[in-house]
Amino acid sequence: MRVFLVMLVLSAAMAAVGETGDQAAVALSLEASVLYGLEHSTAARLARLDEDIARTQVGQAGSLALPQVTLDAAYRRLDELQEIDLGEGSAPLGSLDNYEVTAGVSQLLYGGGQVGAALRAARLARDHADAARRATDAGLVRDITVQFYGLLLADERVAVQAASVEQLRSYAQQTESRQQHGAVSEFELLTAQVRLANEQPKLIEARNQRELARVAFATLLNHPGPVAVTGLLEQVSLDLNQEEMTQLALDQRQELRGSSIRVGLRISPVRVARGGPRCGRSSIITGRMRTSSCRTRMTGNGIGMPG
Repeated sequence: MRVFLVMLVLSAAMAAVGETGDQAAVALSLEASVLYGLEHSTAARLARLDEDIARTQVGQAGSLALPQVTLDAAYRRLDELQEIDLGEGSAPLGSLDNYEVTAGVSQLLYGGGQVGAALRAARLARDHADAARRATDAGLVRDITVQFYGLLLADERVAVQAASVEQLRSYAQQTESRQQHGAVSEFELLTAQVRLANEQPKLIEARNQRELARVAFATLLNHPGPVAVTGLLEQVSLDLNQEEMTQLALDQRQELRGSSIRVGLRISPVRVARGGPRCGRSSIITGRMRTSSCRTRMTGNGIGMPG
């Protein structure tokens, strides 16, 4: 009898904890879970960050073909001015405060194919990051869907175990009442109590497994609080044969697209390295303008051919 009372108290405590957790948890549907995971999941955010970095590299490579502008400023203070003797007097040369601003413009006209090769490599890196992001999103949708229905199944298991415990508890109470009136023996009462005591740990285990599944699901979504799921367990059937599924995987699997892009990425550094030496020289046109407190000058060296 003491064992029965202890188990009854533990079952009531677990039920209260479970009800409190259900009230505090945020209920999400499958669509809401997928949208939240794609936006807040750590894996999805890292994949989008890699894609942004790859897009920036394309702009960085393209900037090599754009005009390069340089600007420099300087200031110098003289202790004293030099004077020129004019016979009848002298005149100061310059001024104590000297300001100088130098601006230069250079434009790459020909670089032996290095700029084009760098652009192709940057675009391949961008496409590879895009394929990796799509593969990450697809894997995340799959994992969210699997864990979502796993949580629905865990809820059903808890409901089944709770109904079983409630049924055995009702039967034990009826048996106890009948035993007090002498309708059944004490052995039958002990049997009913033992069956109830054996069923209650299964309910506790089912609830614990559900809580662990909820924690794992919240971690996958990168959700700050406990989550619950709402929906129905449905049987989904796909009317596809093996050939159609194989062709669908070949067309849509981003891993295959990423593998083909990686082949191009391995060749691109070779093309970039061969771009300069193959033609020997690069052509750059430059111009410079200098202004100061006492002079303004603009110079240009036309087309330079640095080695």
